[in-house]
Amino acid sequence: MKWLKAAIVGALAGLIMFILLAVAILRGVGLALVLWLIWMLIYSPVIGWGIFGFGGPNHELPSQAPLYIRAAGPYVAGTLLLHAIYGLILGWLDSRWINFSREAESS
Repeated sequence: MKWLKAAIVGALAGLIMFILLAVAILRGVGLALVLWLIWMLIYSPVIGWGIFGFGGPNHELPSQAPLYIRAAGPYVAGTLLLHAIYGLILGWLDSRWINFSREAESS
């Protein structure tokens, strides 16, 4: 049960930080969404998964193949979620680094 309490506290702390640092975090999430679009529109077709995971030739590979993709929906949702988490972390760290550099310049 301790892990559940820690997860709840971490989620609440993350929510508070998101509210307090919304500007930098939104920039981080915006950057992550642009990277996700590049992933979906350029990288996915190049490796054979098709645009947004639909219609690529790798859907017909055997399931043991390293580039096999089962369904486009979980692929799109999963990569979007991971990019959003990346953007949240990046935005949070960006605001922390900016505050740190301002403190260093003022002293």
